Amino acid sequence: MYTEFIIIFILLGIVTVVSILNLVLLILIKKDGGGSNRTSSVPFQYQNNYMNQNMGQGQAQGSGSVVFCRNCATQYDAIMTRCPKCGTPR
Repeated sequence: MYTEFIIIFILLGIVTVVSILNLVLLILIKKDGGGSNRTSSVPFQYQNNYMNQNMGQGQAQGSGSVVFCRNCATQYDAIMTRCPKCGTPR
């Protein structure tokens, strides 16, 4: 065999191994949910707002109707002005 072909086969093998490693890492990141906890990124003021509006005497006090966040699709009470998960205004 020619030495040029050996170099090409070695480079193709390296590219294949790197591609497989990238796919494995992407799958692991996808299973982990993006690698971050979305609820911890909610600013404290929105968490506080949610607790103040919806908690009373140990039970949730709400209007009875629900809405869905246009950003993260979280279901929450219609009296709230912001999503409790991501903080997006209604």
